[in-house]
Amino acid sequence: IIGGVVFIAVELLMRRKNPEKISFEAGSHDEIAKISYKQAFIIGLAQCLAMIPGTSRSGSTIVAGLLCGLSRTGAAAFSFLLALPTMFAATFYDVFKNRELFISNADNIYLFLLGAAVAFVVALFVLRAFLSFVSKFSYISFGVYRIIIGAVFLLFVL
Repeated sequence: IIGGVVFIAVELLMRRKNPEKISFEAGSHDEIAKISYKQAFIIGLAQCLAMIPGTSRSGSTIVAGLLCGLSRTGAAAFSFLLALPTMFAATFYDVFKNRELFISNADNIYLFLLGAAVAFVVALFVLRAFLSFVSKFSYISFGVYRIIIGAVFLLFVL
């Protein structure tokens, strides 16, 4: 719920602060190539907020990207690129930690590789769909979605 409120607040702030920069049609590829070291460092620091339980890594980096002056699509695309080293490191660590599963049964390696391939293909489709959504709509709708989902989950917990 808090993340949804943050998305709405940042979207409204960016509209008021710099309406032309928050345009829907910004080119993310050119924009990512022009990200400064300072912007990348700040967005990378925001990724550390994901260590707080319940905090979205992509949400924190997208919000930081918007606050650093990136467009909607640029912030989302950079957030997903920033996830790659983190996911590879986490995967490598998990495989290393559970290496005995692969040693004891070679079929596990094939299942792991199949799962990784399927996850990669699905991630590409989801990324493309999300970037398409962000290029057409503001983050306000995404914030409202998060608030509604959070409220539904709270109803089940309480």
